Amino acid sequence: MNEEIKVHVVKRDNRKHFQMRYVDPMTSKQIARSTGTDKRREAEKVAAVWQAELREGRYRKKSLMTWDEFREHHELHKLSAVKKRTAETYEGTLNVFTRLASPKKLSDATTARVTAFATKLRGLGRSEATVARHLRQLKVVLRWAQRQGYMTTMPMIEMPRSPKAMRGRPITEEEFHIMLAATPQVVGSIAAPSWQFLLRGYWTSGLRLREACNLHWNGSRGHIVDFSRKRPMFRICGALEKGGRDRLLPMAPEFARLLESIPPEHRYGPVFEVLSDDGKKAVSDPSCIGKRVSDIGKIAGIVVESDPHTGEPSKYASAHDLRRSFGFRWSRRVMPPILKEMMRHAKIETTLKFYVGENADATAEELWNVIGDTLGDTKGVGLNKLYKTSDADGNRTRNLRIDSPVL
Repeated sequence: MNEEIKVHVVKRDNRKHFQMRYVDPMTSKQIARSTGTDKRREAEKVAAVWQAELREGRYRKKSLMTWDEFREHHELHKLSAVKKRTAETYEGTLNVFTRLASPKKLSDATTARVTAFATKLRGLGRSEATVARHLRQLKVVLRWAQRQGYMTTMPMIEMPRSPKAMRGRPITEEEFHIMLAATPQVVGSIAAPSWQFLLRGYWTSGLRLREACNLHWNGSRGHIVDFSRKRPMFRICGALEKGGRDRLLPMAPEFARLLESIPPEHRYGPVFEVLSDDGKKAVSDPSCIGKRVSDIGKIAGIVVESDPHTGEPSKYASAHDLRRSFGFRWSRRVMPPILKEMMRHAKIETTLKFYVGENADATAEELWNVIGDTLGDTKGVGLNKLYKTSDADGNRTRNLRIDSPVL
């Protein structure tokens, strides 16, 4: 507490309201502000509150920083230190907030304005997952602003209810082959083999969209395929990976076999080099590649999510759904800790949330395989037949039939 601060109440002839002022012990400058009242007793009460806030360090002067100035500060001092993709994500959210909320000053980022921002996003048809992503990123930005002393009060940001665990679903092997067959309709017959090889790569590796685009046979660029060890491995470059850490990770056998189908003399440069429709140049932009894969899923008619109210398709198979399919298939083969490594999740909770116990049909099939089809055909066997036994006095009992299997 700074006991040196003493707030005085004064009345100037040319002012309607009483003023309160004090001398800043650090700068020796006099700081003054209005009490907002022309009654001395009320003015003294206001001054006492201000003095307490100043002494306890609870008072913060209202920020006069403009929104554009803040964005420049944020880009220079914060975004310059993060990965390019991360910076683009935050810049995207701030661009949307600037357009929809129209803040002039940093202090305009109030609770009411943030709430109105979320409402406008929903009015534009954005999903709850999109609304949550923008609010989450805006909260991180504003917390940084408060820690830096750029703003005094952090707005209360009410996050939407968590969306369901997975947007989309794992696709079946039959659906995957339909996507392969539909590929020429999207990219043309000349480029189709290169795109089909990419689809097989997503299906068998579990790589994320950008990870596959950055995968190389050798060298020091991007992620690397390593065949020098006893088992094939991935050398993951932390600067290009979601987890941000350099790692040596195991490769699924089915993906290793896919890579072994490439003759050794062709194993250089990017592993996946997809071609433009005329086959004359390579397509390297991950966004364009992701859109083309989604177009293939749409042409193939592989619906992975529908509107729960209308039943209309809302999402078709994408590169990430192929990754989901990989994760689901291996979730039936290995324990969660191993699957976590294969999917390159930072936390085991993510693995458990998205892949373990996700498919009831497969779980039911395993349950029936344990005991075999020994229950026989129970169709037409009603409750009366199963429970219609009587005791010595003729009263019904709830004993099972004598020929019912004991499980």
